[in-house]
Amino acid sequence: MECTFCSTPIPDDSVYCMNCGSRVSDADAQARASAALDASATLQMERRLKLAVAPEFKVGRRLGRGGMAMVYLATEVALSRRVAIKVLPPELNFGNVVERFRREAKTAAALDHPNIIPIYRISSGDPIFWYAMKYVEGRTLHDVVRERGRLPLKETIRILAPIADALDYAHARGVIHRDVKPLNVMLDTHGRVVVTDFGI
Repeated sequence: MECTFCSTPIPDDSVYCMNCGSRVSDADAQARASAALDASATLQMERRLKLAVAPEFKVGRRLGRGGMAMVYLATEVALSRRVAIKVLPPELNFGNVVERFRREAKTAAALDHPNIIPIYRISSGDPIFWYAMKYVEGRTLHDVVRERGRLPLKETIRILAPIADALDYAHARGVIHRDVKPLNVMLDTHGRVVVTDFGI
């Protein structure tokens, strides 16, 4: 069996995922709910998001989808700046999912480091749960390695050093990421490294 949130293999008799701490008893329901997010349900959720964030934000295209949430490019109207909005689909609002999503936003918002993505705003959860964060124009480390293969040692050190610095900063404040992987590391168009998804 695999954890619905982080895809870590877990024993069939486990109550919690050993990697991310998700309650395994929620796994079947989470998988069914995630599968139910077909094109129609996604479109409906996008409409609800646009209504929920208007007039402060104008929602654009979808940037990605994970096991628990979707991320959209948006514009913060008053400041004319691009942001990324992470939203929890209503179909996944059960069990400990909402609390984990809120904790993710609050945890990340409390960290102020140049290599940790900043959170700008957290919703009240009415009618849906979302938060707005800095939009990083670039690529994930996963995409870079998949395209280029093994990176030269000097470049690897250049990427790992700010990741280690960000994690050290977080650890000193009692925050453990627990899902450090290339998909959660962004390299912006200038090569700056940013760690994301500090909520697990």
